[in-house]
Formats: sequence, C-alpha cells, structure tokens
Amino acid sequence: MVENLFPFIVKILSMDRFLKQSEEVYYLEKNKNNISEQDIIFLKNQAKLNKSQKCRICIHKNENELMQEMFIIHTNKCYVRPHFHSDKSESIQVLEGEADLFIFDNLGNITDKIDLGCISSKKTFFYKIDKNIIHTIIIKTDFFLFKESTTGPFKKNMMIYPEWSPINFENKFNNYLMNFKK
Repeated sequence: MVENLFPFIVKILSMDRFLKQSEEVYYLEKNKNNISEQDIIFLKNQAKLNKSQKCRICIHKNENELMQEMFIIHTNKCYVRPHFHSDKSESIQVLEGEADLFIFDNLGNITDKIDLGCISSKKTFFYKIDKNIIHTIIIKTDFFLFKESTTGPFKKNMMIYPEWSPINFENKFNNYLMNFKK
C-alpha cells in the first residue's frame, strides 16, 4: 500500500517545481536550475500516463531561448516518427536505458543504425544529429532517458516528416527496422 503512494507523493512534490505547458512538456519554475532523481521519477510517471508515452522537462525558460536543453523520457511503447530538422542539429546524451537510432536517406532506406546506451553500457552514449538528417529511435528498454541539446528558438514547423514515414506505429515498418543489418 505504501509503495503505491510513492508516485503520488513524487508528483505532488514535483508539481511545485514545474510549469506545465502540455501533458508532454514541463518547464522548470523560475530560479530553478537543477534536476533531481525525484524529477526523473515524475517524468517517468507522466510519460506512462501520456498517450504518446513520452514526456520532457525543459531547462531553458521558453521556446525562444537560443540554447535549448531538455531531459526527455520515452517508454518502450513510444513511437518516434522518422523526421528531420531543416534548421538545426541536435545532440542526445543517454542517461538511462537503451535504444536504436536509425538514420535514413531521402527515400527511406536505412543508411545507419547506432546502438545507444548509457556510458556504462559500452554503447554509444552521445550522438550529434546534423540538420536535414532523417532519423528515428526504437526504445529497447522500459524507459529511455536522454538529455537533448539544440538551438532555439523552437519552431514546430521546422520538424519535417518525409512522405514515406508512417504517421503511426506500423508492424511492417517496425519489422523493416528490426531486420536491418549493418
């Protein structure tokens, strides 16, 4: 019974630290500049509750800041539609969990697969994705926690989905990814 209260207590304690922009996006309250383990637990719980199965805490104060840093959690049920950013690169640093990062050409052919994991996993724990590089990730563990850094301001219309990329998760596409050999 007591263990069932823990996520509720974490949520109550964390809500005074964040400004909620949406079910998926939270900003740190003014004058807060740190992330704790309790904040990550909050993030995991929120991701599990979201239809998208993902959630983030933004360290930057708003969408217009030039430096944008986010702690992002995806569950293994999260579908990340293949996309690219036409105006900026991004870097990801893995903190927990494992995922496969797939890189595509313009026609949807896989050109590379990078095994991602935290530093102790001996896998790639940091990767910079240049602008105009089509990519997706497939989560291999219950949770995948990473820090993303990019430049601002954030412009949703600059995140572009190729015509060939499935809007929603499809077994056929997933099998295509899983059968790729380097």
